Amino acid sequence: MPEPRTGGHRLEAVQVSVGYSAAAPVLTATDLSVPPGRITALIGSNGSGKSTLLRTLARALEPLAGRVLLDGADIARMPRRDLARALSILPQSPVAPEGLTVRDLCRFGRHPHRGFLARETEDDRRAVEAAIGAAHLGELADRDLDELSGGQRQRAWIALCLAQNSPIMLLDEPTTYLDIAHQIEVLDLLRELNQTAGTTVVMVLHDLNQAAQYADHVIAVADRRVHAAGPPAEVLTPGTVRAVFGVDSVVVEHPVTGSPLCLPLSRPGRVPAGQAGDWSG
Repeated sequence: MPEPRTGGHRLEAVQVSVGYSAAAPVLTATDLSVPPGRITALIGSNGSGKSTLLRTLARALEPLAGRVLLDGADIARMPRRDLARALSILPQSPVAPEGLTVRDLCRFGRHPHRGFLARETEDDRRAVEAAIGAAHLGELADRDLDELSGGQRQRAWIALCLAQNSPIMLLDEPTTYLDIAHQIEVLDLLRELNQTAGTTVVMVLHDLNQAAQYADHVIAVADRRVHAAGPPAEVLTPGTVRAVFGVDSVVVEHPVTGSPLCLPLSRPGRVPAGQAGDWSG
């Protein structure tokens, strides 16, 4: 793995509107800043624009208005190869050609560093093997992706991003369709990468308690804007959960980690008086 990064690249959105039609933007006039060298979780209800925002941050989707900045430079004006060296994106439910091994998949991550048709170099081989090792896939490196479990396959895709050796990694619902054991496996790996290599991680998550446990920074989107952003304890409150998801909740301190633990109750108005409210333990 590369040496731990002490600085990190700053990714920001300035007055960005995102969506697929200017007549019906998903988010409008949005400002946000991703803390470098930290883990950020994007949360919000279905259709709130989390994935669309993530794709816009990665330049997989052009903003309808505003700018996305990397270290102050507009990513729309950056050569795509330079941008790919700075950030990688793992979309939701990625698909690989049949018969591809873990090592073959990781080799795709080296294209921004050598061009699509250039021969593989010794640096490329070292980067691929380092990525496989970091993702704890050494014994599976020559196995076909189709033969792997869901968690192993997701770690293989993360290894692809690692081989790309970009300091920023964007992931769209990396735990989707995984059972709880494989979810923890993937999230533990991302936290390990963040702590050992200083990789900035931005991921869309549905599970609020996983966001609270693994993220340093949480961005909640609702009503076509960023509703709240900050440390989990400041964002994951009963008031924010109600505003963003439309449900009442109780938020207490996790007895082991100390992170916020969100316990959903019901939609507002469906809980008997005195059993729900804006309070936390």
